[in-house]
Order: sequence, then C-alpha cells, then structure tokens
Amino acid sequence: SLSAGDVVSLYVWVIVATIVGHIIIASIFAVRVKNAGYERDERDGDIERKGARNGFWIVSILINIIIFMLLMENMFGDAYRPSLGLSLTDTSHMFFALMTTMFLGDIVYRATMVLAYRRDAV
Repeated sequence: SLSAGDVVSLYVWVIVATIVGHIIIASIFAVRVKNAGYERDERDGDIERKGARNGFWIVSILINIIIFMLLMENMFGDAYRPSLGLSLTDTSHMFFALMTTMFLGDIVYRATMVLAYRRDAV
C-alpha cells in the first residue's frame, strides 16, 4: 500500500506531466495558427467534439474501473489486494485516482485534437 507521501509525490508527478503535455500541445497549435493564416471553420468544431468524446469515454471507463475496485475492496475486505497498491477506501488514494482520471481524460482530449489536426495537415 502506498503511503500518503507516496500518493502526493505521484500526484505531483501527474500534474507536472500534464503541464508539460499542455505546453507541447499549445505550442503545436500556436505554430499551426501562425504558419497558416488560420481561420476557424466547421472542421475545428468537429475535431473538438471528437476530442471531447474520446476524453469522455476514457473518464467513463476509468470511473467504472474505480467503482469496481472499490466494490471489490469493500466486499472482500483484507482478503482483496488492490492493484498498484492503491486502497480506494483510503480518502487520499480515492482522491488521487479520481484526479488522475480527470487528467487522463484531458490528455486524451488534447491528444485527439493534435492527431486530428496532424492528419488534416498532411
């Protein structure tokens, strides 16, 4: 089982990774806009909706996994060994799992947009 300190350090790592990812994605979009004399059109809306849909699916799947793991842990008690050492009955671990889920959903949202724009640029 991870200690509260381990969870905090892992959480900080996830935040830093998310910030770096956002910087990379923002840079890609800034270069695209600068180089193309770009005007927003209906494809931009479609790409954003696709990104939002993919992010939603990731969040939905991960929330269901978290629910399943929490139910198993409550049903079997000490006999159940949670994966990754995260006990979801511990408040700090549950917070970490939910916040990481939201970060991953956002990363998938942004990555989908980048990939869709790269396909359009080719």
